[in-house]
Amino acid sequence: MSETEIETTDAFPEDLAEPLVENSTEIMANRDSIERVFENIIKTDKVFNNMEKLSGGLELALTPQVDQDEIGPLINGLISTIVNFDPDYRSEFEEYGADEELVSFISDLKLRYGVELTQRLNREWKGRDWWSNIKTNVGVRSNRVYFRNELTIDFEREVDFNSGPESTLVLVDHFLRQITAAKNTIGEDILDSIRKEQVEEIHDHVSDLLEEIDEYQAEDKVESGSEEDSKQVQADPEETE
Repeated sequence: MSETEIETTDAFPEDLAEPLVENSTEIMANRDSIERVFENIIKTDKVFNNMEKLSGGLELALTPQVDQDEIGPLINGLISTIVNFDPDYRSEFEEYGADEELVSFISDLKLRYGVELTQRLNREWKGRDWWSNIKTNVGVRSNRVYFRNELTIDFEREVDFNSGPESTLVLVDHFLRQITAAKNTIGEDILDSIRKEQVEEIHDHVSDLLEEIDEYQAEDKVESGSEEDSKQVQADPEETE
C-alpha cells in the first residue's frame, strides 16, 4: 500500500491537481467505487483517525486501472485536493486542464466529506485539541477595551476567553517565540510549514501598528505641550500700566 502524504495549502495546488487531471478518465470510471470508499470509511468508521485505511480503500478502487507507480501520487493528490478545495479553485482547476465532470466530482466530495477529513487529519497531526476557528468581538467595560475571543476546538466544542490589548500582544509574542524556539530545538524543517507570505502579512500589520503608535504619541506630545504653554501664559500674564 502506498504511503499517504497529505498536503495543505492556501493557494491553488497545481502539484496536487496534476495527477488528478492526468488520471481523470480512471477517476470518473471508478466514481461509484471511490464514493463508497469515502462513505464506508469516513462516515461509518468512528475510530478512524489516520489516512492509511482510506488510502488502502482508494488503492483497491483504482487498481488495476492506474499504474502502480502512479497510484501513490494520485491518492495523495485526491485526498489533499479534497481537503484544500475552495470554490475559487474551480475556474483555475478547469484552466489547468480538468473537465467540468472531474471538478464537480471533487467539489461534491469536498462538500460531503471535507469537514470530517480535515477534522481527522488534524486529530492525527495535532491531537483532539486543535483549534479550527477563532472569532473575536471588541467590547468596552469600565472605559477599558477588551476582546472576547471564541475558539472552536476540533469542530465540536468552544472555548471562550477575554483579553486586553496588552495581553493580546503578549499572546502574539508568545506564539512567535515558540515557533523560533521549535526551529532552534527541533530543526529548520519547521519552516516548511510556514508560509512566508503570512509572515510578511504579520510584519505589515506590526509596521502599521508601530506607525500609528508613533503618530498618536507625537500628537499627544504636541497637545500636552500646548496645554503647558496655555497654563504658563495664564500663570504669568503680561504686565499692564
